[in-house]
Amino acid sequence: MLVVAPLSDPGEVVPLCEAGADELYCGVLTEAWREAYTPMQSPNRRDVARASLGSFDELADVVRAAHARGVRVSYVSNVHYEPSQYAPALADVGAAVSAEVDAVVVADLGFAHALRRTGTGGEVDLQVSTVASIYSSAAARPWARLGARRVILPRDLTLAEAGRLSAALAGLGLGAEALAFNMVCKFSDGFCAHDHGGAEWDGVRTARPEDRELPLQIEGAIMRPSLLNLVANRVGKDGMGQACMLPYEVEVVQQPEGAGAAVAEAFDTASALWTHLDGCAGCQLPRLAAAGVAAVKIVGRVLPRERKVADVRFARAAMGLGAAGDGARDAVRALHRDVYGHDCSGFCYYG
Repeated sequence: MLVVAPLSDPGEVVPLCEAGADELYCGVLTEAWREAYTPMQSPNRRDVARASLGSFDELADVVRAAHARGVRVSYVSNVHYEPSQYAPALADVGAAVSAEVDAVVVADLGFAHALRRTGTGGEVDLQVSTVASIYSSAAARPWARLGARRVILPRDLTLAEAGRLSAALAGLGLGAEALAFNMVCKFSDGFCAHDHGGAEWDGVRTARPEDRELPLQIEGAIMRPSLLNLVANRVGKDGMGQACMLPYEVEVVQQPEGAGAAVAEAFDTASALWTHLDGCAGCQLPRLAAAGVAAVKIVGRVLPRERKVADVRFARAAMGLGAAGDGARDAVRALHRDVYGHDCSGFCYYG
């Protein structure tokens, strides 16, 4: 399987390639785009400036350095645009194509049609972002007709679901890529209504809102998750002020008689939903490969360079440990300690 690594600085190309990356992906967030649309919306799903390159000249530098090492580069243009944004977004893709990227990652089907209609994407590969939320062959079919080459699977699939979908995509001539490291989210990216911007307003962090309570009902039990901390308190950890990443406490305020097991499970669900954890699929890489997944993506353009390089080293080495099983799992966990200097969290992609 290919290892697809995040990048946000030209200086990361060499260490990521040397660590074993087969492909790099990155976005460009220009000052012109920020001035036109504010920090609330980036053209590539990462609103924090340090998660993206700052210019297409930097992108050209990245492509030259990567190609010199036999590594492909994908340009990320993976949000759902307003129709009025198509023109500047198409111009940005055109600039990326001029920089000789190998692929463009897109989430908006209408925008993909505009790329083909205008010829803006040239001959570069079209990849379908996880933000497009492709859960079936029916959803993938329009993308296949547009000539897409690969679908990045939703991150909330089970391993069995990923296998079935990969097989269905292969029948359409589409490859499958799976998110496998960092930033597990239980929400479906394409249907997420949380704001992903607002962490940067002319360099000023968002102000602390008052604590407030939000009702949540699971399996008939009414819960009250109390919002404890502010968006900006999370910016220092991962660079993004997002409502879905805030910590919550869950309190059962009412439950049906005999619903203890359901409530216990609901607590686990609420914990997973409202906590932003860095998951890992290191132990599942052989199963993903057997399921027909062609590439694994490391999430985290906003992460520091050292972490990105460590993730690539770990992913590449874990792929070489052989078939799945308890022995392989122990070997992957030992590898994790060697690469990161601590035990794995036990928070797994794909179980």
